[in-house]
Amino acid sequence: MENFGELLQRLMSSDNDVRNDAEAFLFQMVKDAPDKTVCSLLDAIAHGSDDESEMACLLLRQLCYNARHNELWQRINPASQNRLRNDLTQLLRTEAPADLLFKVCDVASALACTILPNNQWPDFLPFLQELATSGNPVQRICGYKAFEQLIQCIVVKLQQYNDTIRGLLMKGLEDDDPHVRIAALTTTNSFLQSERSEVPKFEPMIPNIVEIIHVCLNNEQEEDAREALMKLIDLAEIAPKLLRPHLKPVCDSMFSLAGDGRVQESTRHMAVELIVTLCEARPGMVRKEESILPRLITVLLEMLHELEENADWNEGEEEDVEDLSAKVAGESLDRLSMVLTGSSLVPILFEQVPAMLEANDWRQRHAALMSISVIGEGCVKYMKPHLEHVLGFVLPRLVDEHPRVRWSACNALGQMCTDFGPTLQRGFYNDVISGLAHVMEDSDNPRVQSHACAALINFCEYSSKEHFKEGLHHLLETMAILLEQNRKIVLEQCMTAIGTVADVVKDAFRDYYGSFMPFLKTVFMTATSKELRYLRGRSIEAISLIAAAVGYEQFQEDAEQILGEMLTLQRSQLAVDDPIVSYLQQAWARMAKALQQHFVPYLQEVIPALLEEASVDPDVQILARDQVERYQDDEDYELVPIGDRHVCIKTSTLEMKGTACNMLYCYLEELKGGYFPYVNDTAALYCHLMAFYYHDGTRIAAVSSPIHILQCVQDYYGSQGVDPKPHVAEMFRQMLPDMCQGLELEMSTEILILLAFSTQKCIELAGEYSLSPKLLEMIAGRSLEMLNDFWQRHLEREGKREDEDFDEVEAERLEAEHNKDEEVLALISEIIGSLAKTHKELFLPYFNHIACSDVFHKLLDPQTRAHHRQAAICVFDDVVQFAGPSARNFYPSIFNTFMGFVLDPESIVRQACIYGIGQLVMVDKDVVLEKINDVLDAMHQQIVHPEAHEDALITVTENAVSTLAKICKQLGSQVNVGDVLPVVIAHLPLRADPEERNAIHEMLCDFIAEIPELVFGGEYERLPKVLSVLATVIDSDLATEDTQRRMAEIVRAMQTEIPGDQLQGAFSQLDDESKGKLQTLV
Repeated sequence: MENFGELLQRLMSSDNDVRNDAEAFLFQMVKDAPDKTVCSLLDAIAHGSDDESEMACLLLRQLCYNARHNELWQRINPASQNRLRNDLTQLLRTEAPADLLFKVCDVASALACTILPNNQWPDFLPFLQELATSGNPVQRICGYKAFEQLIQCIVVKLQQYNDTIRGLLMKGLEDDDPHVRIAALTTTNSFLQSERSEVPKFEPMIPNIVEIIHVCLNNEQEEDAREALMKLIDLAEIAPKLLRPHLKPVCDSMFSLAGDGRVQESTRHMAVELIVTLCEARPGMVRKEESILPRLITVLLEMLHELEENADWNEGEEEDVEDLSAKVAGESLDRLSMVLTGSSLVPILFEQVPAMLEANDWRQRHAALMSISVIGEGCVKYMKPHLEHVLGFVLPRLVDEHPRVRWSACNALGQMCTDFGPTLQRGFYNDVISGLAHVMEDSDNPRVQSHACAALINFCEYSSKEHFKEGLHHLLETMAILLEQNRKIVLEQCMTAIGTVADVVKDAFRDYYGSFMPFLKTVFMTATSKELRYLRGRSIEAISLIAAAVGYEQFQEDAEQILGEMLTLQRSQLAVDDPIVSYLQQAWARMAKALQQHFVPYLQEVIPALLEEASVDPDVQILARDQVERYQDDEDYELVPIGDRHVCIKTSTLEMKGTACNMLYCYLEELKGGYFPYVNDTAALYCHLMAFYYHDGTRIAAVSSPIHILQCVQDYYGSQGVDPKPHVAEMFRQMLPDMCQGLELEMSTEILILLAFSTQKCIELAGEYSLSPKLLEMIAGRSLEMLNDFWQRHLEREGKREDEDFDEVEAERLEAEHNKDEEVLALISEIIGSLAKTHKELFLPYFNHIACSDVFHKLLDPQTRAHHRQAAICVFDDVVQFAGPSARNFYPSIFNTFMGFVLDPESIVRQACIYGIGQLVMVDKDVVLEKINDVLDAMHQQIVHPEAHEDALITVTENAVSTLAKICKQLGSQVNVGDVLPVVIAHLPLRADPEERNAIHEMLCDFIAEIPELVFGGEYERLPKVLSVLATVIDSDLATEDTQRRMAEIVRAMQTEIPGDQLQGAFSQLDDESKGKLQTLV
């Protein structure tokens, strides 16, 4: 190529071939002649045309960034290195155009990020100070831009200059030029994000920062004002405490701006965004300034009714006008509800909602309903007790005179069905179903009809068959009429609604199968054009829901034709983004549920493709800072900042992968042994995906799968007449290392709960002695590490109580976090218990290590939370019950722990101790005998508790009764059974704990056989009670079948073993039901 300028022009060519050839030439030039390349680029920057200078800056910046990888700096000679440094600094000292200087600044910063850590540009930081204090505002901006990039790249190297940087930033925030102040603010954000200790020192600068916005607005530089606002929003996220002393004036300024009709809509939105961001970052701080939330809610409600009339509204979403203010307001209210809780938000909102609902302007009524719909999820705890009152605002608007208000009423109702389910469905199903059915008759407004169907779909999510007993026929008749209207916008939602109703009412839909299936089948077979893809997808969705509801027997007449068409579609090489793909995938899974084992032959058509989709690597790129902009506004990509780079993820790939994983899970769960040909591949895939942190849905399917994988193996080998135990154990051994890694790394509490649950169930499914010593050590060690992790999280949460913004609402939120994490703790306890149950003496060394650990002792601290003590004591319960005779050495210390907490003020702790004492009586009565009087006294105190038989305490009480029965059984010669046994009998039958009630009712039979005089009493005074207990237990689920047969024999034997008058007298005291049951037996 004759000259470098020509090369640059070719690199900018719109012709792909020309550009590709030029890129190849440049790549080779960099490789063969790095010095010449660098010097040519510098010449082009200084002397080329504007576009050549810009391209040269871009290329040189990329080379400087990439120097960390290809060592360009080391490959150019010292003269070139000197020229590169000197030319860049000299260019920045010139009066060149601002755009060029900014690009040169980016090049210099990229180079400095590479070579400053090795002290190869010692003059650069003094040079930046020179720029930041220059008389030229463009040069000052360059100075701050360079500092900002260095802070992101080499913050540790800069720490020794913190005082200097802070001084420059504060000076920049007071600069006369607003553009310089914005640049200084940008750098300040990066500095404070990296150096948290510097945050308090910048508090005096907040008024200067806010002033930037108003200076720009006064100078009619609104775009600059928005940039300053955005930087202030970033600062509110990074260091919200900075704004505390200035909170009211800052918010007053933003409220004024949000209501200023002279500024652009986006500026108003950003003003609101700042206040909402502060609410999210420091909700307690905002709540303490009582004037802020009422003003914010008022502003948002006003924005929410900024709607345009739209004559084409009924045609569907594609004809909607973008009411951006209303959208921003709705999203803001939703976000506020998630962080402020209902007690802060709902009273303020509902001061205005009633009046808005009565306003003449339909927009106000619409806005009021939309506000109700968006706050429900975050305020559910507060609003649920007032649900009838809230529905009183919504239901009447289903018959509002304006169609868009009726639509918003459907929207609010549908969202409330999700947020408040199943409470709403249980209490108000008639009102909701009849109200929606009425709206479905609004034939002049198909969009309203469609949304009524959508609300019904939401209603069905948490409803049951009983909710449709009265209104099912009328509802389905109404929806049949909707199908006849043949409007696409209505059909799409209506078909899904029909299928969803069928899914709820199950076999009750069989009477309506013939009314709907022919229509749905016709749509599926004939709606093949591109514009009808969604309609066709909805038809197969409805068909598959109905098939799963009515079952194979009724569906089989249509199954062959429908499944045949599904196969044709499956094999037709559909585009990945074709909406029919996801509908088809989910329909196959429902068909598996409908056909059960009849579906197995179709697996070969669907599983391989799903495995392939679930195995696709995500489209993930690591972007340099200069590459971020091209993806920033693309909804198909998600950007995650990591240091000076960004991880860029294509979301469509993630969604496809997640859907495939969920579908595989559905087949695995539904078909069990029928899925076996694919179980090994699926297990390997899911184990790998337990660490797939890009997508929660994928990981949820992965961590939930091990139970069903083991059940699949168990079911398959069992059906083949082969002992499944060794195969189940081997599969578990293969999965456990990945499960342990997931237990170590998982950050989401919800997913950690699922994985811990899977682990515990799999330990029991795999059975006794299923783990090798190495794996046993792995899972035991991970259990202890999880306890330590839990305790650390607990301490971090408790530390929040010291925060100056901590208040009652934050305490409530903290308690919710504690409760959720205590689900993890309970599962850790169950994992340890299951290891004791399945590995007995082999597990005891690991148990000893756990029980002697610091964290276990902390859990047993009397001052800690009740669930902590309970979890630790439950581990002892399981060791006593399951670990076998080898655990005998632990019994004395375990018993002392039980006795130390048996009178604990918290019932869940008492229950765990009482249960454990009962188990200990059965395995080592001598340990208990040493303190038998204390044990008897503790049991008595529980049984005579004033609320002993209330729901909250009944399990504790029955465990105490059970323990007394076991004492009578095992220590009959050491205690006065004549005093203890009557107490037991007085509290029979047991109901709360299935395992205990079975054991104690069997024990009652033993007592009757062995010591009848103590059971019935010397004068048969307890015989009526015993007969009542026997009558209640027989033909119930309160005892095993063997125990019930034994009880029946006891009743028959009484005819000859008990004096007739005593038996007749006792019998006469029974209720009619008990008399009838016993008379049947004899």
